[in-house]
Amino acid sequence: MVAPAAADVGSIDPFISRLFHGETPEDEIDFIETLLTIDSESGRIVKFQLYPQQRMMSEGKTGRDLTVKGRQTRASSYILARNLRRMVTHGGLKCLVMTQDDQTTATFRARIKHHLRDLKNKGFDFLSKKGLDNENELVLDTESRYIFGSGEERTAGRAYTGHIVHLSEFAHWPPERTGVLIGGVQPSVPGPPAGWIDIESTPNGAEGTFYEMMMS
Repeated sequence: MVAPAAADVGSIDPFISRLFHGETPEDEIDFIETLLTIDSESGRIVKFQLYPQQRMMSEGKTGRDLTVKGRQTRASSYILARNLRRMVTHGGLKCLVMTQDDQTTATFRARIKHHLRDLKNKGFDFLSKKGLDNENELVLDTESRYIFGSGEERTAGRAYTGHIVHLSEFAHWPPERTGVLIGGVQPSVPGPPAGWIDIESTPNGAEGTFYEMMMS
């Protein structure tokens, strides 16, 4: 199968068109479960089958979502996969991905590259042959751009207008920096449906910015 341009996916096949462009949660879920793989708890690469909490996140998303997650519910894995779907079907988007530290952000970047290889193996190659591909940025053939940062830095988000923002393990970011970072990121994101923000974390006590956001 020849990889289509994002604008041409709908002309290939009704089922493929629904996977990439359908607007219901079930379309999004089918995209993930039909086209993507993921590492299992035992380290094997398996088909990406959503857990019940991941399905609830798909069915209940608002575009401004705060998620308290338990261990091994893989909420961040769902968000990465869902955001990838939008990045490969829309041109010119910017997606900011930030975790609590540089090492975890690098792991998320590797997961995104893994899913892009999944799509390539299915005949849909969106990796740009000319664009940036380094630890800080990744540009797709749709001209949509991933920007990677972490809670260890002070300025991420201020230089960009983000359309999609994923802040992971926010309760575990350095507490002296969370206010500055979230203050720089949130105003840059337009309201839904044009802009999406996901802030998710495992709990880290009854204090801190994430706790206060959840309580409010």
